[in-house]
Amino acid sequence: MREIKFRVYDIGRERWVRSSFIMHTKTPLREEGYVFQQYQNCTDVHGMEIYEGDIVDWKKLGEGVEEGLELVDDEFHAMYRGTGLCEILGNKYDNPKLFRSVPI
Repeated sequence: MREIKFRVYDIGRERWVRSSFIMHTKTPLREEGYVFQQYQNCTDVHGMEIYEGDIVDWKKLGEGVEEGLELVDDEFHAMYRGTGLCEILGNKYDNPKLFRSVPI
């Protein structure tokens, strides 16, 4: 069973919103002004949870997996399949220079 959870980035304040704030706020967060990134139900080589928007570096190659940097998107989980080990280097909001170096 896939675990469903998100992390939220506040674009205006340029910071992550604490999950306790999201769960206990009386005013629901609207999509405008926030970026919701879904957990991909897998972890990197250090056990860190991988979310959409993370930038990962492939360390060990598996079938059909190319070495190098990749931006995690909604197709990542299907491709990951546990065949390769990757390391989270950052995400596109906290590391814009790194994000610009990721091949598209």
